[in-house]
Amino acid sequence: MTDNTSTKRTSLALRGAISAATATAVLLGGFGAFALWQHQETLTISDDSTIQTGSLTINGMEGDGNWFYIGNVDDSEATLDSAAGTPADDHVLSPGDVVEWRGLVNVTAKGSEMVAELRVTGNSGNDGIASELFDLINVQSFVPEGDGLIHGNDGTPQQIPVRVRFSFAYDDEFLGAETQGQDLLNGFDFDLTLEQVRSSSVNG
Repeated sequence: MTDNTSTKRTSLALRGAISAATATAVLLGGFGAFALWQHQETLTISDDSTIQTGSLTINGMEGDGNWFYIGNVDDSEATLDSAAGTPADDHVLSPGDVVEWRGLVNVTAKGSEMVAELRVTGNSGNDGIASELFDLINVQSFVPEGDGLIHGNDGTPQQIPVRVRFSFAYDDEFLGAETQGQDLLNGFDFDLTLEQVRSSSVNG
């Protein structure tokens, strides 16, 4: 075999390798991945979908509520909290008495997996108490423990109990004649907040 022949064959082999490499590069789209077929399309979700956001609403009181005599200021808070109470719409208050106004608040919590909580977030304090009794009445407004948690539904109203407790203190300094024969309230306001809570904190 002559050197000429050997050189020709080497040259042909080199050109063949270069051609193969070029073809591979073309298939690879330069130096990237193989350029397989591709198609893109934009689709639209129908605007007649029934998926909607829910809502939280406080819808006022159910009726006027009721008054109950629940015990004495010397009773423990746990005793007062658990007291069934004696109906006392016409109760005549005297020092040491603890009475509660109990009412139902109408709320709606519309949402398939919603959990919300109703809380008393403020009241008018003693501003709603007759001025002659202002320094003698302790006021607590609250939703009984365990009753404020609300699970969402289709928007069907739910009723949540709320209490406002009035404790008439024993106090010689202020128990003058002017404290007798007085109406307890001159109008009393309290604020409620209905707020969504994380379901994970409820379900553990």
